[in-house]
Amino acid sequence: MAKFLVLALVLLVIGCAGSANPDRASPWSGPQLPAPGSGQYCLSRAGAPVGIERYTVTATGAFWAVVGHQAHYGGAQVELHYRLWADPRSGQVEGLDLRVGAGGLSRRVRGIRRGPWLEIEGEGAGGAFRRRVPWSPGTWIGFPSPLFEALALGARDPNGASRDRVVLFYPPELSPVVRLAEIEPRGAEGEDRRFLIRPGEGLAPVGLWLGPEGHPTRVRRYLGDAAPLESVRSSSCAAPPPGSAKLPPP
Repeated sequence: MAKFLVLALVLLVIGCAGSANPDRASPWSGPQLPAPGSGQYCLSRAGAPVGIERYTVTATGAFWAVVGHQAHYGGAQVELHYRLWADPRSGQVEGLDLRVGAGGLSRRVRGIRRGPWLEIEGEGAGGAFRRRVPWSPGTWIGFPSPLFEALALGARDPNGASRDRVVLFYPPELSPVVRLAEIEPRGAEGEDRRFLIRPGEGLAPVGLWLGPEGHPTRVRRYLGDAAPLESVRSSSCAAPPPGSAKLPPP
């Protein structure tokens, strides 16, 4: 348990914010879900590389999914694994599989949407649990990966602010927390649309740049007085320090 508490302190700097809900803005003509393809994000703080994330989006007429792996450098060598799938016609989440590991400890949470409920079960360090969370159209999942926030932003009117309902999964416990968040459009920068997400009192805001195919090109997670954690989509990232967590091939 002591090791798990240390893991919790390490993961607090990762940040996690999001939202989605009944007060949804009117739809626009852009993609509702990120387009199929693979990519990676270089993670940094104050200009220093601190990690890397790789992901793959697949889609058919009746199925959409994203699978990814995030590794944070440093003594804890934190790793996050995720899989999220959705109905491409409605954009609604159908299920999720999230895992976090560091220092020999691991935790896994899985969820399936059944009607008006998201049925969730967790296992690993910290103990097991089962929970049912109310679900309504427009709700989405919050997890510290740009692809999760993209699900809420892709079908949004770029000129309209909104308050949205989100089910947040914070590492390391990954216990679901339901919040209302504010999403504020901040105009365009080149081909990207910019947004600011305020997940609620006491939670760090997130700045996000959304590309034309629904993939975030940049995410900035503010951490109070500390330097923000930035994720930048790039074809190449700095090599990890020796002994850091290894990523599978893209």
